Amino acid sequence: MFLADVPFLSGPPVVDQTDGTIYAKYGNGPRAAIVAFNPDGTQKFRKDYSNGNLWGATYVQGPSGNLYTYIQFEGLVSIDKTSGNQLCSSPLFDTGRLVGSADGIFTANSTGALLTNALCNTQLIYPSPTRFITFATYGDGKVFGIDYQPGASDFRLMAVSKDGSFLWRNPEILYSQYPPYKNGVLYVLGQHLTDGNKQKLFLLNPSSGEILNSLETAPYCSRCGVSVANDGTIYLNDFTIPKIYKIAPSQPTNQPPTARFTMTSGSQSAIEGQTLNVISPTGPVFVNFFAARSSDPDGTVIGWEWKIDGNVVSTASSFAYGLNHGSHTVSLFVTDNQGGVSQAVNGQINIQQPPPCVVTDSSPADKAH
Repeated sequence: MFLADVPFLSGPPVVDQTDGTIYAKYGNGPRAAIVAFNPDGTQKFRKDYSNGNLWGATYVQGPSGNLYTYIQFEGLVSIDKTSGNQLCSSPLFDTGRLVGSADGIFTANSTGALLTNALCNTQLIYPSPTRFITFATYGDGKVFGIDYQPGASDFRLMAVSKDGSFLWRNPEILYSQYPPYKNGVLYVLGQHLTDGNKQKLFLLNPSSGEILNSLETAPYCSRCGVSVANDGTIYLNDFTIPKIYKIAPSQPTNQPPTARFTMTSGSQSAIEGQTLNVISPTGPVFVNFFAARSSDPDGTVIGWEWKIDGNVVSTASSFAYGLNHGSHTVSLFVTDNQGGVSQAVNGQINIQQPPPCVVTDSSPADKAH
């Protein structure tokens, strides 16, 4: 509440998770200052930057626990969190957005994505073949940025690994804002180019860029901003009117599991789509069934339903069953942990008698010859 008395707070405050200190930046340009507050609201220190242009578009904590921001003509700077004094700088950084993590400070300039360590040593981790316009966010070892293709007048979200290798570029979304990254999901505001350019909030798989789910934003806002709480609650605000909408956590659409199985009897084996041929003079013949090859792309397989000749014979992942001579049809459905059910897969079992033995007995006359 004490921050409400600040006449010109620029940029969001930074909270030190180790001791609760709150760091805020006042003003922009040559009149800027960094002020630290104790958790009870008392001032810890104030450091004026009257001799330089301290800009507040980005202001984060990095791997050393110190603060990072941008000073015009110096680039990225590291600031001691106990005094506010400048520690080091990197001139490679321009006015793009910063994101801090345990792996370093990530940003971008016109040459591509950049990674800066605690000593302000900056390396180009991805030289964009087009133009990595600005850094978007970082999570789970992946860097997500806005990529612009000259002449195409479009901005697309792309991802590279922190070692600089290209991962993906989403072709469906005309991207407009920085995407929050929460609980392994990217939340992206943009236009859906294959759905009439509708403005939507997209939930993306950060590993592939695939759209998991989407929400039309027209009922809530025309010029939207988005933030996401740790529990997945979505907050949309409209920049044209003072309203904030709270939307319950949105779950990605469940992808169904895939059923697969193996059948064995003695040295013979077959899988779904095949026929297990068994020869035995007596019955029943016991066949072993295994569903370990079944899988689920976004969860786990927790249920199995086996049918033989149309009758349910087991709900276990593996079992043995005795069958008499003849032809039998085996079917398997599996269920995932979100209630999704697979399509049925089938196999055939043929159990046959061995061919009769033909015995010839030589006559005495034949033996004489």
